[in-house]
Amino acid sequence: MRTENPIRLVAYQVAESINIRRLRAEYTGKPYFASSSEVFYVIGRQSWVYVLNYGIVVFAGYDDVGMSRFLEMMRGYTDNHLENRFKEDFVIHHRPEADLSFTYD
Repeated sequence: MRTENPIRLVAYQVAESINIRRLRAEYTGKPYFASSSEVFYVIGRQSWVYVLNYGIVVFAGYDDVGMSRFLEMMRGYTDNHLENRFKEDFVIHHRPEADLSFTYD
């Protein structure tokens, strides 16, 4: 029998822009994927964070405390930080027997 494990995604707009170059230079995490406008980190086996230069941070597999800590750290890399963050929640359904992959177009 196939079962699905939902993965919760939470996206925040935290600023008008994020300095990706400086984040990559100073943050000790090793990027799984990076470009001048975005960076994707795998944190542990089941947690991911995706940061985009236009002020968006997306979490997968993070609890609320972990997201709060990361967002507070991100404050030093933002321009025009937004005090009232915009937030979107998503759920991805994943079958454990299937390989999980992220692709870019």
